[in-house]
Amino acid sequence: MKPVLFAIHGLWATPACFDGLTARLAADGHNMVAPALPFHDRDPLLPPLPELGGVTIEDYASFLVAEVAGLPEPPVLVG
Repeated sequence: MKPVLFAIHGLWATPACFDGLTARLAADGHNMVAPALPFHDRDPLLPPLPELGGVTIEDYASFLVAEVAGLPEPPVLVG
């Protein structure tokens, strides 16, 4: 069984940046999870939400730890 792949997008991106890769890996039997970082679940062409200015690196880390904890097995990180 292939490990779960956990993709982390950049600060000016969304999980959509992994769409092509996700499709290619799925065709090879991989399961890729790509959550949206807090306040990044919107069109990147739109202005950022004001709340984004209050998010810290610790907030991102806590979010990602919680997302990984919800997976059935430890993932391989992709960025």
